[in-house]
Amino acid sequence: MAVNWTDEQKQVIRTRGRNILVSAAAGSGKTAVLVERILARIRDEEDPVDIDQMLIVTFTKAAAGEMRERLVRSLADAREQQPENAHLARQTALVPGALITTIDGFCAYVIRNYGYLAGMTPGRRVAESGEAELMKQDALREILEEAYAEESDGWQERMTEFAETFALGKSERQLEESILRVAEAADSVPDPEAWIRSCMPEEGLCTKEALFQTKWMQDLMADAAEEAAAGYRCAMKNLALTEQPDGPVAYRPSAEADAAAYEALMVPFREAEKAQAFGAEHYDACRAALTGYQPVKLSNKKKAPEEDPSKRELFKAERGELQSILKKLLNEYFSSDAEEAAAFYGKSCGPVRTLLVLAARFRARYAELKEKKHVMDFADLEHGALRILRGEGGRTYAAKELAGRFREVMIDEYQDSNYLQEAILTAVSRKED
Repeated sequence: MAVNWTDEQKQVIRTRGRNILVSAAAGSGKTAVLVERILARIRDEEDPVDIDQMLIVTFTKAAAGEMRERLVRSLADAREQQPENAHLARQTALVPGALITTIDGFCAYVIRNYGYLAGMTPGRRVAESGEAELMKQDALREILEEAYAEESDGWQERMTEFAETFALGKSERQLEESILRVAEAADSVPDPEAWIRSCMPEEGLCTKEALFQTKWMQDLMADAAEEAAAGYRCAMKNLALTEQPDGPVAYRPSAEADAAAYEALMVPFREAEKAQAFGAEHYDACRAALTGYQPVKLSNKKKAPEEDPSKRELFKAERGELQSILKKLLNEYFSSDAEEAAAFYGKSCGPVRTLLVLAARFRARYAELKEKKHVMDFADLEHGALRILRGEGGRTYAAKELAGRFREVMIDEYQDSNYLQEAILTAVSRKED
């Protein structure tokens, strides 16, 4: 049965020769479009592609199995329409050997076929999730016991400060979870050790000027700017609605107050953009705009006969969104002034440094326990694959050979990938060619 694809879906299916990213809501048919794109590449009259010349990555094994089944069914339907097409018949035979798999499955494939190039020991099994969890708990217990017993200069004071900062109540569980979260974040980047070092705050950064020179603060303010811009669009949309003949005219005072609040908020963001840096003065100006916002209550006047009721409802929905953004900005980005934020940051630097040291120790101890058992976990699979595919001089022979095989790399559920996985998939694509 023919599917009536939207214009946007057709664009996804037909676009060639470039990277594309598809963003759409859950249940909107992204996977169906991906399957159709694969079939379109197979059936392309000018440049047909074999199914085993594509790397198709899904988030779960179940999704990979479902994708394979969909392709088998779709190919069978296509062959019914073109029984004489030898190319389609060949694809049916190639599907079982096609790389339709999870990222971990692909990494295992890389290690199995090219591990010898990186000196990786063959036969190492992947630990079961429960087994890996037990080793993590053993590693955590050991490094914390050692840390509490360590008597090097100033270390006990650091541990006390760390525990008072990260442990809620009398439980150490919060400490352990914080260490695990940092270790997991490190595992999601190509160079975990370098990432941990890059996160280490410097001593004495407790001034406003020093705080706003940090990369993470600049990134945080860039996120805040995006939030503010989204709210500004809502405010301008509402103001425009009240100016339409059939719009909610009675709500204009409220719309004007909201627009004025966002205009005041956007001024420091625009000034920071011109200066190419977000400083303490911009931060305090944003906070002043947020704390100074006084929403005007919506008028309870009856709507005019010419008013479109749907526009009144749209106004209310947009106002709810813009007010939600203002609340989020104040609570999550500008809850204190720049002086208070700098003081808090200065107090947090010591405990954060200790946290990063313990996370590095945990990763080292966990690696030792895995080595003793001759096992690896899924993070080891991914890092092992990257070592095979990228060396100090760039892409390796293995990466180039795989890139020569794969005409196209397709990723379902791309939002669930991380920087490490992206580096792996980029290495076997033709992006760098």
